[in-house]
Amino acid sequence: MRPTQYEAALAAMTAWLSHPQELGHEPAEIECTGTFVLHDMTYYIFKYKDTKDSEWLLGVNGGY
Repeated sequence: MRPTQYEAALAAMTAWLSHPQELGHEPAEIECTGTFVLHDMTYYIFKYKDTKDSEWLLGVNGGY
């Protein structure tokens, strides 16, 4: 089964955040807060937390 665009975007964002030069691990929490279309491509807006008690941070992933 092919992943949906949302599933692909979530997986890509989680993988990117896990890179040693970013968070270095999966975020404690991650949520998609919206999308937007630019040049006929969809972008996903995610908010995430480094740790359970940290502030929300923002990331954008795309285009799909």
